Amino acid sequence: MSRLILPEDFHNQRHQADEPPDITIYVHQQITIALQRGRIPWKVPVPHDPNCGLPTNVRTGGRYRGVNTLLLCDTYETHGYRSKWWGTNEDWSSIGADVKDDQEPTVIARYRDNAGFQVDPCLVFNAAQVHGAERYMALPDKALVANDEVDFGLMGMLIEHHSPDIRFDVGDERFGPDWNGYITPEPFHSHPNHRTGDYILMQSEGKFHSRADHYSVMLHEMVHWSEVRTNWMHCMPIRELVAEIGMHLLGLELAVPHCFDEHNHRKWLSYWNPIFHKDETVFLWAMAQVDHVCDFLLQPILQVEERVYHDRCHIVPRVHFITGPDHMSFEDAW
Repeated sequence: MSRLILPEDFHNQRHQADEPPDITIYVHQQITIALQRGRIPWKVPVPHDPNCGLPTNVRTGGRYRGVNTLLLCDTYETHGYRSKWWGTNEDWSSIGADVKDDQEPTVIARYRDNAGFQVDPCLVFNAAQVHGAERYMALPDKALVANDEVDFGLMGMLIEHHSPDIRFDVGDERFGPDWNGYITPEPFHSHPNHRTGDYILMQSEGKFHSRADHYSVMLHEMVHWSEVRTNWMHCMPIRELVAEIGMHLLGLELAVPHCFDEHNHRKWLSYWNPIFHKDETVFLWAMAQVDHVCDFLLQPILQVEERVYHDRCHIVPRVHFITGPDHMSFEDAW
């Protein structure tokens, strides 16, 4: 069991005489602790304010990716930060701003250019910790996009472009008409020349509390639908982890308010915890797949190829084919 690594271990000098702290273990500990304490670090409300949302670097204007999305989003709850703008001391200085005295930085991972799981620590500050960053500050009110204020235009574009096979209120030979889920192609390896499957079963919009809840569940299933299209498969708990995180990040990109029901999260947390205990790199490669899926789905809608991402994440998501895509066991995957 690794000792608990604290943020100050990276910006104090006390570790110089000892073994430097391992950023990979730190990332794993921080996200695991957040989940164990009931926080969901990928769940960020959809805001009206353009200075709120997914964490973004102030110098490049690029969105942080990979595990940094989770590390920075978690501070919105733990530290009360609301601005999406972040940067190192040098980043803020480049726009003529200065970090205030005695501010504690947030530790994130700097991805190395080579493929693999090699990351280095990086210290960043939120706009709330900076002098001269007024135009990057969040508005004082906490107005969020409500379910009845959304036109869902981007969501409509997403569905129209990808045209997944969605079957409403019909079920199939295995599931009833009130079930929501993606049916994987069989055989999976034969896609697109599979015999059966590769469709989404959904309840119609009127069966949900709101249109936003309906589309949130649909985004979750579209992440699953993207698995075979991104040449990725893993055990069911990991698939659900990627789908849960992907659903929320896609919702922020498409302005779809999140479903307030956390039943699915609570259900799968007990399956995730043993995996988190076994693999200290799980968040690195799981988030690589989340980014891969989001790029696949959003590229034709938001012109992702023209957008700037701050992190060059070259981590390749781990692919593991076990007895079948719906197999619940994860023991053979490690």
